Amino acid sequence: MTNAGTYQGIAGINTGDVVYFDFTITNTGNDPTQFFIPGTATIAGGTLEGIQIIAVDPDGTGAASQATVAVNVPSTGDNTINLLGTTNGYIPVNGTVKVRVAVKVTETVVNNSITVTLGNTPVPPNPSSQNQPYTANGNLDVYTVDLPNGTTIPSSYASIPTVSQVAEASGNPANGDSTNHRQEASANQSIALAATPNTSGYKSVQLTTDNDSTNSVTSGDKLTWRVTYANTGSVDISNFQITDALPAGVTLSTALAAANITVNATQATAPSANTSYNGTGNNNLFAAGVTFKAGGVITIDIPVNVNAALPNGTILSNQPTGNGSNLPTVGVKTDNIDNTTTGLPTGVTPLTNSILQTQNSSIDPTTVIVGTPTVVGYKSVKLTTDQGATGLDPGDTVTWTVIYKNTGTVDVPNFQITDTLPSGVTKSGTPTVVTASGGGQTSPTINSSYDGVSNTNLFTSGITLKAGGTIVVNIPVTINSGVSGTKSNQATGKGNNLTTAGINTDNVDSDTGITEVPAASIKQTQTGTIDPTVINIPATTPTPNLSGYKSVKLTNDLDSSSSITTGDTVTWTVTYINTGTVDVSNFQITDILPSGLTKSGSINITTNNTQGTAPTANSSYDGTGNNGLLQTPITFKAGGIITVTIPVTINAGASGTKSNQATANGGNISATNTDNVDSTTTGLPTGVTIPSGSVTQTQNPSIDPTTFTIIAPQVSGSKSVKLTTDADTSNSVTPGDTVTWTIIYKNSGTASASNFQIADALPTGVTKTGTPTVSVSGVGQTTPTVDTNYNGNGNNNLFSTTVPLVAGGVIAVKIPVTVNANQVGDKVNQAVGTGTGITAVNTDNVDSTSTLPSDVSAQIETGSIAQTQLASVDATKISIPEVQGFKSVKLTNDVDTNNVVTANDELTWTIVYKNTSNVPISNFQITDFLDTNVTRTGANPISVNVKIAGVSQTAPTINSAYTGSNPNANLIDASTPYTLPANAVITINVPVKIISATPANTVLSNQSIATASNLPSIGIKTDNVDSNPSTTLPADVTIPSDSIDQTENGGTIDPTTVTTVVPPVSGVPNLLLVKRITAINGLNITGFVDDTTSSQASDDDNANWPTPKNTYLPGAINLSNIKPGDQLEYTIYYLSTGTQDATNVTICDLIPSNTTFLGTAFNGLTADTGGLPQADMGIAFANSNTSLPTVPTVYMTNVADGDRGFFYAPGTTPPSICKKPVSFTTMTAADNTNGLVMVNVVTSPTTLPKATGSGSPTNSYGYIRFKVKVN
Repeated sequence: MTNAGTYQGIAGINTGDVVYFDFTITNTGNDPTQFFIPGTATIAGGTLEGIQIIAVDPDGTGAASQATVAVNVPSTGDNTINLLGTTNGYIPVNGTVKVRVAVKVTETVVNNSITVTLGNTPVPPNPSSQNQPYTANGNLDVYTVDLPNGTTIPSSYASIPTVSQVAEASGNPANGDSTNHRQEASANQSIALAATPNTSGYKSVQLTTDNDSTNSVTSGDKLTWRVTYANTGSVDISNFQITDALPAGVTLSTALAAANITVNATQATAPSANTSYNGTGNNNLFAAGVTFKAGGVITIDIPVNVNAALPNGTILSNQPTGNGSNLPTVGVKTDNIDNTTTGLPTGVTPLTNSILQTQNSSIDPTTVIVGTPTVVGYKSVKLTTDQGATGLDPGDTVTWTVIYKNTGTVDVPNFQITDTLPSGVTKSGTPTVVTASGGGQTSPTINSSYDGVSNTNLFTSGITLKAGGTIVVNIPVTINSGVSGTKSNQATGKGNNLTTAGINTDNVDSDTGITEVPAASIKQTQTGTIDPTVINIPATTPTPNLSGYKSVKLTNDLDSSSSITTGDTVTWTVTYINTGTVDVSNFQITDILPSGLTKSGSINITTNNTQGTAPTANSSYDGTGNNGLLQTPITFKAGGIITVTIPVTINAGASGTKSNQATANGGNISATNTDNVDSTTTGLPTGVTIPSGSVTQTQNPSIDPTTFTIIAPQVSGSKSVKLTTDADTSNSVTPGDTVTWTIIYKNSGTASASNFQIADALPTGVTKTGTPTVSVSGVGQTTPTVDTNYNGNGNNNLFSTTVPLVAGGVIAVKIPVTVNANQVGDKVNQAVGTGTGITAVNTDNVDSTSTLPSDVSAQIETGSIAQTQLASVDATKISIPEVQGFKSVKLTNDVDTNNVVTANDELTWTIVYKNTSNVPISNFQITDFLDTNVTRTGANPISVNVKIAGVSQTAPTINSAYTGSNPNANLIDASTPYTLPANAVITINVPVKIISATPANTVLSNQSIATASNLPSIGIKTDNVDSNPSTTLPADVTIPSDSIDQTENGGTIDPTTVTTVVPPVSGVPNLLLVKRITAINGLNITGFVDDTTSSQASDDDNANWPTPKNTYLPGAINLSNIKPGDQLEYTIYYLSTGTQDATNVTICDLIPSNTTFLGTAFNGLTADTGGLPQADMGIAFANSNTSLPTVPTVYMTNVADGDRGFFYAPGTTPPSICKKPVSFTTMTAADNTNGLVMVNVVTSPTTLPKATGSGSPTNSYGYIRFKVKVN
């Protein structure tokens, strides 16, 4: 046990001390375990402070293997592995766990014991208290918890030779309780309460003289510190003395004298004051130590002056110390108190109007803050939920907004807002902190128990209102029922250095100029004084009070069945009563009849005597559009009753439950619906009567429609389909397979559907392959005979004669069919059921996953083909795999750079197949025999990708042995069969080279064919396409740009062709352009980025670009994390790559959208010849016939002058030489949305020489450059 007092630590155990009782729990068995440690203990003479595991010793020796821990045990207790982890929580044989129980002493009788028992078996010395079978006693037990079988010894224990290496044994322990085989133990400890002195000290401070009348402590003011000690122990304290060092910033104002010291009756004689005390060295308050009697109280008042020129915010902190021969050597310090402090010992009295302190559970100095905080408070109020009429009414919610600002230079400690709500309103939600800002202001925690009545503090505890800080709190309240008149409210803010009365809020509104006041706050009257915030609730105005009722009765039972059936007449009775004190103006009743019913006679209206003459009925009322029951609106009198009867006939074919509710409207009421009633309804207003024999209603507290059920058949149909014979084992429906359609009809109504028949026309492409079979369920349901002539192709009735479909009956028919050869795509099928008393009923598509009545789902075979089920009634579908193929060709390497297809050029055939069905295509293969005039080029491998809606999928493995001729014409590796997913697009690019011997005008023809397990055996060929197909391609099928034009015939599937031509005799100029982002915010982007994806991907690969490309083609293609305000530099590199020099070269570039051209980017640099000297320069140019440029050689202006550059502002028309990308048509002003940079690189007769090698000649290469700012 360890004595650890939380207060003064006086020798011995005292009331209020915290005592640690330590217990050691040992595994005395022969199997490792874990312990359950309880979260509580049995305690006498104290209260539990907490339970903690403080040490773990795996060998129990207490030697170096012991680990010190500090793990709190929850109140519910827990296992050691959960608490300590898998190593420390594992207790080997002989291992120990040390548990500390912290107890706060409450015992007050000297020599009485403080006792703690951990565990709940009999206490020592009875040996039966150790290692006994477990008996449950709540959360008090200490017991073993067997480890799971297979638990291994922690690796760190294997290296400790003294730790038992006995591993967890399989199975249950041999001892313990019969359920979980646990052993438990307990132990107890006690210690006696000592007879000792027990003194406590307190200090308060008072502003005694406020020289500047600021209600705050400032230089020149006088303070009084009051020091009080109380000996609450049972023993006198000898040689007792108090020392008090005054804080810097104050000076003793008058010497201590006898008048400064008072004592209680028990102490009797006051100590002599130390008249030499100054608090700056001579700090003893008494002339000599005294005997401080048990029960005695000594109080000393110390007057001080606040020194001049102290800065605002200076904290004066003071804490005396009491010492005595039998007190701890550290002495006993005072705690800070004020007039609000409670629970003080008898005789301890703070100074009147003492300065507020921040009081904690710790022993703290008494403090004073020098300076004057300037705190102002405001309060507004806003209507936030208007439940009734416009304006404030009972039931509305208003929100009070409390605002406090500290506009001074001194913080306010311990700041708290109190707000007592006015009578007649109730807090309707937890207050919220809207803002806590300025001066480093922290947000307070709202007091969740605040109610504005008995608990009025808005914060759980006081906070510091920082200098420059603002706190805004919203308080929502509801106006109580029946409340009216003026309600005023004013909050109060208090703090340590504020006036005792605090700072009240002043009333403000949206027009006051306080920014924190919510818009549309209620207008206040501001007088220049500090006033409460008010709301005015008008007195309640008398209103009508309307209620409506509706019943229904069978009034003409046509078939004498005593049930409501088709052809019968029912009568709705609508009654409204006005139990209010005010008439309803412009009163009208509307009633929309449910479907299946037709008004069958005149409506009739009666009234009570109060209402007087009955209003005229609307003779044109039909309930389907003309819905007003009264000819014209009337005045519905207070106390009046109006009853309307409406006869209706049940239409043929109507079934199910019919629901109806009338609605009344008026000039001074909201819409009022009728509630359902019947002859048994009680509690109706006087004068409201319901016809006897009315149909029984289910009546709830809510306002509900009136209903009745028509006794009639209610037939629904379902249809599923299953693959029953998979001829090609492809797991999908293909030609030659057998599928079975299952048709199910159920009558869930209350009457039979006579003369019931099912017709089913089979879709084209399938053939009935066997006789349909029929099964039925339901009481009394007869089995129909199948029509042997049924074929689904003209003879579509399934039954030879009709049968009744009884109420609750189910008829199911299965039709086996075979899929004909060469069929692809979707096949849909929908049966129709007919009978007397029902309209034709189509089947809806269902499958094994559909949620259906059990007697219907029982007929659907497991593994039925999945259907897309919608709210509508839809046909049942099977999908036979279908693909479409396309092939294009593109000139990808114009070896002789003559821009035409000639021998030795390289082409790329692009093969695209789309699976347009919802069925995967298994063992998918593409065969492609190349034209004999081309050969595969090994330099460019075959590429493949597969996508669904643009998202990449797993692609097949390309046949590495593919040559385009037998036996290697298959493109997909057959050793890894591939399944093309449903709706997927596969694209394969096959690069080829035209052999050198190919003469001009040779037609190169190519057509692929796709085959698969579940495709037609003849395969699917590709059709020729180009970049501008004449027909719409399937979704997600894309053709490479610049593909060679094809002659596309809409009705045929044609090979893809390309014709070689005679190469031109003379040379052809050509210019390559590469664009990059070369700097961001002035930081150059270094390194070369190779374009591998765009249609111009090969342009930066030309061998004649200068090298290294890091120097001559640096820059990025794409940048991320660009933000508004960033500056980007664009560079367009050019290279003359033709077979002839180029002239009249002009480069035009549109400024990117969402950016602004920086026209002054190069001001002050070397201007091009002919540029105006004072013009802004936003264009850079690099070209040299002597060396390869790495920086611009000249800079150009943005205006039309003598240099070669010009910037066309947005909306202006570019020159005709600037063409649109791709189409190369002339640009218009509409195309120039963001500005355009144009540079005349060379003009005839000057030429741009063709490149003959990498970077040679030097002036075959160059670039233009400009900068933009991101908008």
